[in-house]
Amino acid sequence: MKLKLIFAAAVFQILAVIAMLAYAYAPIYFGKEILLRTTVYDPRDMFRGDYVRLSYGFASVYELDKR
Repeated sequence: MKLKLIFAAAVFQILAVIAMLAYAYAPIYFGKEILLRTTVYDPRDMFRGDYVRLSYGFASVYELDKR
């Protein structure tokens, strides 16, 4: 009885890890690739370090159609 319980717990842990990996990799296999045009601003500042600010064309929409 105790051996079956230990075996069931081990199998459950292995299946849980496999399920988490499958959930993490599902978007890679079943997802859709989307390409975006970006505008890059790349300042090099001695005090703030190296960083990149990306802006997207659809991010500058301020007001939606209110019909």
